[in-house]
Amino acid sequence: RIVFSNQEIVNAFLVTVSRTLITTLLHVFFTAMVAYAFMKKELIGRKLYLTLGTITLFFGGGLIPYFLLIKALGLYDNFLVYVIPGMFNFYNLIIFQAFFRELPAELEESARIDGANDFLIFFKIIIPLSTPVLATIALFVGVYNWNDYFMGVIFVNNPKLQPIQTFLYKVIAETSSNQML
Repeated sequence: RIVFSNQEIVNAFLVTVSRTLITTLLHVFFTAMVAYAFMKKELIGRKLYLTLGTITLFFGGGLIPYFLLIKALGLYDNFLVYVIPGMFNFYNLIIFQAFFRELPAELEESARIDGANDFLIFFKIIIPLSTPVLATIALFVGVYNWNDYFMGVIFVNNPKLQPIQTFLYKVIAETSSNQML
């Protein structure tokens, strides 16, 4: 009763739940769409995009430029700071592509003969057959978003937008600093 009577904890919990659900759904949908598009050999600049994406797996820009980008985009102290940067991950794109390569090409060919376009093929054939990889990526992203406290510490100053992990982190940090004093 004491925990749930504290409005800050309840608010932080709701932020965490909404962040996890929204970001997971958007991430899975958007990354699957991009991976399906990258499977097309006729995509202009496909090899360049894949090369640039692979480079980002090994080299990052650093926290300060990332912070400046988030601030310039107007995402600082905004709920969308949890959603928009988490909509795509190149590593998950590679996992989606590996799964999509295993699907028989004849399914797509027969759908094209029946008059289906890329969107219809993606939503009616590829997505229903991809439930194992969709569940795997959703689990990865959901657990990451549920456990992430760092985004709340760095990019959110408003206590009403902090997830439960950031709230608990600050409680523990204040408790340990008080004990040290």
